[in-house]
Amino acid sequence: MRSLNHNSTLKYAILFLFALVYGVLLFHNLRTQNFGWYNYTEWFVNYSGGFIRRGLPGQVLLILAQQGIITPFRAAFALGYFGILLVAALYLWQLIGNLRRLTVMSLITFLFLPPLLLFLLTIPGKKEIFGVLLVVLNLKCVGDRMTQLKKQFNVQQLTEVTELDWQTVERQYLIWIFSVFNLLAIPLLLSHESFFFLHLPINIAITYSFLLIRNPSLTALFKAILIYIPTHLTFLICFLGKGDFTTTAAICDAWQGLGLMDCDAQSGSWFIIGHSWASHLSLFNEHVIEQGSFLFYGISGVVNFCFLLGASASTLIDMTRISSVDSVRRRNYVSGFISKYFWLPFLVSTPLYLLGWDWGRWLSAILLCYAFCLLSPQLAQLEWLRVKREQRSRESAAILHLPLRLDHHWAKAMDRLAMLPQRCPRIYSLSLVYVVLFTSVPFFEMKSEHLYTGLIQRLISTFS
Repeated sequence: MRSLNHNSTLKYAILFLFALVYGVLLFHNLRTQNFGWYNYTEWFVNYSGGFIRRGLPGQVLLILAQQGIITPFRAAFALGYFGILLVAALYLWQLIGNLRRLTVMSLITFLFLPPLLLFLLTIPGKKEIFGVLLVVLNLKCVGDRMTQLKKQFNVQQLTEVTELDWQTVERQYLIWIFSVFNLLAIPLLLSHESFFFLHLPINIAITYSFLLIRNPSLTALFKAILIYIPTHLTFLICFLGKGDFTTTAAICDAWQGLGLMDCDAQSGSWFIIGHSWASHLSLFNEHVIEQGSFLFYGISGVVNFCFLLGASASTLIDMTRISSVDSVRRRNYVSGFISKYFWLPFLVSTPLYLLGWDWGRWLSAILLCYAFCLLSPQLAQLEWLRVKREQRSRESAAILHLPLRLDHHWAKAMDRLAMLPQRCPRIYSLSLVYVVLFTSVPFFEMKSEHLYTGLIQRLISTFS
């Protein structure tokens, strides 16, 4: 079983199969121009009626359309699919780079789990997809700084770096975050405020882990939050720029004035943006509570998370080659990683589940970012460094890590879930095959039928 689980030929065959399936679904989307009026209206939100959240891309598209440079529908369509292709390419690049460390079951999980890459093709064109790119960029920057510390200063372990050399590299990283990252994050927030809930928390966690190399926990946390202040302030501006139906009517009129479309200010994304926050809660009750979709999303979310959790343990342990260490340290390492890069971002994102009923969208974004973190060897090394540091200094109950792991029993529960593939390999494998082939995660309004219709049904529909 073990030799099969690490068979390189089988891994490449699975990669090829996924590329074939993804290519078929992508080609079908492009051929049928799968985008949707709602997505178009979200891209077309602009500042014609005054400042409003999500308006920056639409304002740029409006100006370019007024100059006759672009056709707005084609531009929005191209941008939406460009984001999907770029994220998919980076994701596959990360997978291929870590292929020898992944088991066959982990590879199937990373490729075919419904909320990950395949979800991006269900209702394509969402602007928050570009937030994933900043997570990848931050991971790349942290990896480069760690390589610089080891090569430039000729050390084998990061703990051997002198204080002066560390300060130099830390300063370079913080300057990059403050200037380049915030410069990119601010337009993303002005495109869609969900970036603040879905992607910023995990970036703060990544920065905190890097700063923890040579900083006390509270100092590292303070720096990690403070360096993103421009992004925090931009979110407050977006929160205030709620808009109303007068604003959306002005947006609609601006596009109608170009003679490019007949639109209704009460349709698509414009209808949602014009609502008050209280109205969002009313719509949440109508679409999530009354239809019972919260129950099916709960079931699907737990199941998909458990499979990604199962891939976490083997991947993290192989990343740092610690299979022989004692169970307590391994448990702290795996559960700490899961808590910091999944549970913390998930908890921060909970307001989105109350203000919007597209729960599949939020779940997919959190799991996709977590998968990128799992595929970063440098991040795994940082977490293992934290475990070793805590053991030496006896800080395992540090003020930040205790709330993240909750307590010893929580860490133990996470470890048991993560070790399911080793403890029940046949049941785990068969269950994974069923979830991959026969379940799906819709964008919104999940029903019982989504628990038994998945990739197979999707492929049949594509060819029918």
